[in-house]
This record gives sequence, C-alpha cells and structure tokens, in this order.
Amino acid sequence: MNERSKNELMFKASRSRITLFVLLSILSLGAFAQEASSVILIGDPNVSSTGRARVVGKISGKEEAGGLLSATISVQGTNVGAITDQNGNFEFTVSPGDYVFIVQFLGKKTRKVSVRVVGNGSFNLTLEDDSVNLQDVTIEADAPDRNIAAISAGVNKVRIQEIESLPAFLGEVDVIKSLQTLPGVSTVGEGAAGFNVRGGRTDQNLILQDGAILFNANHVLGFFSSFNPDATESFTLYKGNMPA
Repeated sequence: MNERSKNELMFKASRSRITLFVLLSILSLGAFAQEASSVILIGDPNVSSTGRARVVGKISGKEEAGGLLSATISVQGTNVGAITDQNGNFEFTVSPGDYVFIVQFLGKKTRKVSVRVVGNGSFNLTLEDDSVNLQDVTIEADAPDRNIAAISAGVNKVRIQEIESLPAFLGEVDVIKSLQTLPGVSTVGEGAAGFNVRGGRTDQNLILQDGAILFNANHVLGFFSSFNPDATESFTLYKGNMPA
C-alpha cells in the first residue's frame, strides 16, 4: 500500500470519529434540553430568596376550565400540600429548592411535575380525564323453584325437635299423637288408638319404620306409641300419592 492510500484511510477514520462525536454531542444536548424543559421554574431567578417561598396556582380540567374543587396538590417527600377551593385555587409555602409536585383528583389522571422553586410564584396545571376499566360483573339469580327437586302433594315432614315442642301426655313425646295436629289427620275417638287420614280408616294406614312395617304402632292400650323419640330423627306423612 502506497503512502497516498494510507493517508486516505487515516482521513476517513478521523472523519468517522468526528462525525460520531458530533452525533453524541447533539443527543446529549437534546436530552439535557428535554430534561431542562420538563422542570417548571417558580419564582424570579434574578430575585434572591432566603426564606419561605409562597406558591399559588390553579388546578383545572379540560372540561372544567373554571377549576376543580377539592383537588389535592402535595410536595413529594414532605408534609406540605394544599386542597383547592371551589374555583380550583390553592396556596402554600415551601423552602426554595427542587421538588416534585403530585396533583390528584378523583376521575382525573394523577400528575407528577418536577419544579424548581426559587421564590414567590404561581403554578397552574390542567388534568386529563382518567378512564377506569371495570371488570366484568356477572349477576346471577336463583329461580323461584330452584329448591324444588320434585312436586309431592300432601306430604308433611316433621322433625323430632318440632314434636318435642308440642304439649305431651304425661310429658312423654309421642310421634303418633303429634300426627293428629297436622291438617287432614283426625283421631279415631276418645280412648281409642289409631288415626284417620283424609277420611280413611285406621286399617288403611301403612306405617313404616326404617322400611320395616309396623302392624301395631301403639302400646299400653293406645296411650303411647311404639316409636322411641330418642331414636327418631323425623317422620314423613303421605296424605296423597306415595312414592314407590
């Protein structure tokens, strides 16, 4: 390679480095300018202030140009803040320095603004509407007959706790006597055992205990039933059609 070719290569490399340096400088200046423009200056930098700075302003919305009532503005990291009045105006004092103002209002997007307070000044801000995405809401209801598994006419199911609450002869809980308190059931007569169901006779009644047939459901001449209340949980009376 001759001397001329070497010089051309060195010139091209130097020109590439200069171009890269210029591009990096432009990007750095752009980032610095963007950062500087994002900081809001409050007060006059030509007027020195060593005490507290008074910050006043107004918070409004795009549709509420007259101001937002009860919007909050707070200084991040401090206990300083204020709430706007009915015209959206606020006022508070803070020491000069760099801060982040947090502005909030229900239904609006929260804004965080970097500010530099150098003295007394004003600060106005407009909030944008905030859209809230709600989750799906499923409304369910039970049908009026949801708890009905089957239609059984003329069926009464009584628990032993309900029988124990009824007045009993000689204090003894009697399952057969409690049947006579149900509608459609009547006694055979005074001093007689048995009961009639909807006009039927005593010998037409089928009495089962845990699937076993009881031919005589009474003892002691019909004064007491054969059912032990302590071993009985409930009973079911069919006054109409009976299941298989």
